[in-house]
Amino acid sequence: MAVDQERVQTLLTQAQPLTEAEVLADLPAAVVERLKTESATPLVAALGLSDALWIDNPHKGEKGASRAVRVIQRDEALIRAIAFYRLKGGEELEKTAVFFEETFAATSKHDGQVSHTS
Repeated sequence: MAVDQERVQTLLTQAQPLTEAEVLADLPAAVVERLKTESATPLVAALGLSDALWIDNPHKGEKGASRAVRVIQRDEALIRAIAFYRLKGGEELEKTAVFFEETFAATSKHDGQVSHTS
């Protein structure tokens, strides 16, 4: 599956202005502290943030959940993870955005379940 370059550019554009406070908003203080101090590389930091944003996702695995809501939440998580990568000193923004887009691209089935494509 080819990655939509226009979509990647949109994710990068939306991630660009975010501050660390915006990226880490709504996360428990312990998670924020861990992400700020324990991340060895920008990519590890971004993956840690992405995981943290999805842990409490109320739609995770829920049959019949609104796909639109899930897509918005997924996109927000991607944008925040890309921004955190940049804030932690990551320089390969486009390559990282493509990685996140490929890794977390989701399709939905008729029963409301989400499956990940490769």
